[in-house]
Amino acid sequence: MFDRCMWYIIILLMTKDKFKRIRSRRLYWLRKYKQFKGCENCGYNENPLALDFAHIDQMTKHPDMVNAPRGNGINRLYSKIRVNRESNRDAIRTLFKEIRLCKILCKNCHVVETANNGEFERSRDVSHTRKTGIERTPITSTQVDLFA
Repeated sequence: MFDRCMWYIIILLMTKDKFKRIRSRRLYWLRKYKQFKGCENCGYNENPLALDFAHIDQMTKHPDMVNAPRGNGINRLYSKIRVNRESNRDAIRTLFKEIRLCKILCKNCHVVETANNGEFERSRDVSHTRKTGIERTPITSTQVDLFA
């Protein structure tokens, strides 16, 4: 009985260690890619942590990124590691497909571009549309008068 439990624990630890190695290797290459490309607006490429994958069209985000409770959505895609090799390949293909929908921007340029596009103001509407497929229509001043 003891030997069986020990083997289970050893296999579990080996799997966890393997997943950590795969995740860190993916992160390493994503950071190298961001640093190589640099910011499309200002050319900054000193530190990959200061560079973001910015979606060109907010409506094309992968569902796993849309429903992310917090943090960067790309992180949710690169950390998807499966035991099955074919499922792992599918996760990598999904990640690459998502990266093709993005451009690399430094944090400053990303915030400025987001503000200039009005995405801060419409983030709830965009999120609702992505989740439900139904576009929200803004309330007009005549509709507000009807509620008074």
